[in-house]
Amino acid sequence: MSHIGALRVGVAYLLYAALIPAATIATLWNSAIVWSGVRFHITRGRVSAMHRKDAKGNWFTVPAAESIENAMKELARFQQASPCR
Repeated sequence: MSHIGALRVGVAYLLYAALIPAATIATLWNSAIVWSGVRFHITRGRVSAMHRKDAKGNWFTVPAAESIENAMKELARFQQASPCR
């Protein structure tokens, strides 16, 4: 950090510290977060819905039962294709 002056570090720290309350309030106010192109909706501390974007840019979701069914089918196909031990 020798190339950055102490005054710059101090000003950056003060600006950063001033933004923390705003970021905290925004986080508590919003019940959704977009992470890696997927929007997660939080209810009572748990993920209640996940939405992705389709080719047109519209948000969509797959019902949980359908998602679990597809995952189980894929797992069964994988297990049937793998050689026995």
